[in-house]
Amino acid sequence: MPSVPKAAPVPAATPAKPAASATPAPAEPVTPKPADPVARELATKAEPPALPRLAGSAPKPVALPAPAHATAPSSIDKQIRLPSSAERAELKYRHGLQVQRQGNLEDAASSYRAALEDHAEHAAARQTLAALLIDAKRFDDAEELLRKGTELPAVRLASTLAWARLKVERNQVPAALELLQKHAAAGERSADYQGFFGALLNRSGRTAEAVEHYQMATRLAPEEGRWWAGLGIALDAAGRGAEAREVYLKARAMPGLPADLAQHIERRLR
Repeated sequence: MPSVPKAAPVPAATPAKPAASATPAPAEPVTPKPADPVARELATKAEPPALPRLAGSAPKPVALPAPAHATAPSSIDKQIRLPSSAERAELKYRHGLQVQRQGNLEDAASSYRAALEDHAEHAAARQTLAALLIDAKRFDDAEELLRKGTELPAVRLASTLAWARLKVERNQVPAALELLQKHAAAGERSADYQGFFGALLNRSGRTAEAVEHYQMATRLAPEEGRWWAGLGIALDAAGRGAEAREVYLKARAMPGLPADLAQHIERRLR
């Protein structure tokens, strides 16, 4: 069996001699590691490692959350905004409609009055309450309600027309004409106002004036057959038959013409 050669012995390291001019470095103390594994683990974790820092960089400041008092007041205001008087009136008006459909007319009237107390210019509440009063034959109360409406620019036109119609129902045509004349500025751009005014003027025998108001109504609402029919009737009454016939033909071609006017036109065209 061949013999295995023995490994050559490793020569002992010869310590290097320090340079004569070099300053010897101070010896670092050596912390002995505890023999106990638990103690060794605690000793390892006693000092947290330092975070590495890039050369030349400064630590960034940490952004702190804004204090509670820095919240914008506007966001708080939006959360606690109360409904306006117009919004309160609309809610009460809708409640009135609901109870009116259920047949509770007194409760409905109370809701409409409450709506007007919050917002006097709520046109629908005023008109609906007036209609309830008229149905109950409380004409004086209805007239007072509509009279107050004529004092408010936003509901003046609707109140004037409703009040004038009520006066006609009470056989007070001259008073209705006076009322329409008084608030003529409010109805200047309203075809309903001009057509209704023309009808009352024609009924009172003031045919020339009736023609003028019907003509204004047809200019404001050229597709409305009622005003063309009314114009034809006024022209007829004024003795202007040829013009009336042309207007009748135009009115007959309009859609949605009420049956009574359509029958009148057919009779005049025969």
